[in-house]
Amino acid sequence: MKNVFLLGLVFGVLFPGVLEAKDSQELIDVPTAYTLQRGNFALDFKMYKEGGILTKLSLGFTDYIMLGIPIDVRKAIGDEKAQCDFPLLVCGKIRLIPSRGAIPNITVGFDPYGFSQYGTEWDKLRYLLYISFTKKASFVDFPIDWTIGVNNDLKDFKSEDASLFGGADISLTPELQILADICNIKEGDKIKLNAGIRYLIQPKLEIEVSFKDLSVETPERVIRIGYANRFF
Repeated sequence: MKNVFLLGLVFGVLFPGVLEAKDSQELIDVPTAYTLQRGNFALDFKMYKEGGILTKLSLGFTDYIMLGIPIDVRKAIGDEKAQCDFPLLVCGKIRLIPSRGAIPNITVGFDPYGFSQYGTEWDKLRYLLYISFTKKASFVDFPIDWTIGVNNDLKDFKSEDASLFGGADISLTPELQILADICNIKEGDKIKLNAGIRYLIQPKLEIEVSFKDLSVETPERVIRIGYANRFF
């Protein structure tokens, strides 16, 4: 864990903050170190292969604590019987340190359906606890948020099983972002590289089209619709 914090500090030095970009709570399949502001909520619908829909409702209880409820319904669209596992699980983030100077945002969190796990049966899920580091920078004058982190399975926790992840989003315009992330970096042939485009239709509504696992001949196409607003 000490090495992870040192990596995050080096990361902050290499990518000093320059410009402001939209603070996204996640990229495609990996979480950033940003949380919702106090009183804000976010409602996401992620449509994936075989008619599955992952719905997630998240709420910012403080500027540093964010909790949510994900509901994964496999085969929600189509003529086959829909499948949803109970009891429902929760997800959440706690921002430990906000970005200051060379120090990136640092967050710990838990998301049972993160890291490409949606569509997985309840008893086969890995309970992934993660720590993420996110830092603002710029790329050819375009605002960019870089994220790196590490996760591990709480069900069978072993330090040698820790897996790295990372990614970035680049804001080409205030409404248009290009996304890319990679997860399961330590697991060799299970590494997944994803890319996508996110468009802000209006200040509170966005749509995202992503392509998962670019190493295969036909990457999975995923559509996400997100809505955010103030709750209290």
